[in-house]
Amino acid sequence: LPTSDGNNYGPVACPSTGNLLDSSTAAGITAENLRMCGNTGKWVYYNAMNFLVDATHYATFDGDEGSSSSWNIGAVPFLDGKSGYRSGDAMDDARKAYLHSDSTASSAALMTSKTITPKAGDVAPFKDETAGCWRNYGVAFYCDKYDRTDLTSCPEENRKMFYLADPNPNACFGSCATGDDSDNKPGASSASGVELSLAAAAMGLVNLFMQ
Repeated sequence: LPTSDGNNYGPVACPSTGNLLDSSTAAGITAENLRMCGNTGKWVYYNAMNFLVDATHYATFDGDEGSSSSWNIGAVPFLDGKSGYRSGDAMDDARKAYLHSDSTASSAALMTSKTITPKAGDVAPFKDETAGCWRNYGVAFYCDKYDRTDLTSCPEENRKMFYLADPNPNACFGSCATGDDSDNKPGASSASGVELSLAAAAMGLVNLFMQ
């Protein structure tokens, strides 16, 4: 399943440790707020996850609006994810993520994501913040050649991408994570089967390692 690094940010601060479930602290936070809690600093995160090949590939995402430069995410090992972040007015800028052809930022882009366009949520507190605030956008680059026996290569026609975003306030997957109309609807998902594709990719890796 898609995993990445980064810090946890959200609209509600998490409770401190050592509080029993029947404590006033536990009773004072809803299950929804507990799910979204974190440091309340306002950031947007972009993640790249390498499920493509057994090699380290560098990842970047587009610079701020009006800039031709890119922001570094970092070198992403196989079966791992790395993240980069922006704040302030830059949180709602539309961006693409790139997986490069080797472990360096100067290498050519091997895969390019769709444009991810943050939108403001329609539920408080998200609707009152700059679009992208407290959101965590991810692109999982993977290979759908599930019968491959060499994890160091993937034919071009089998290179795929899976999109996810969390929270707004609920997670969404597939096309809704790139910022289409369904992205404004809490809990909406128009993944068109991409969740199943990624699950199949994971199962393909499990089957290969068990052989």
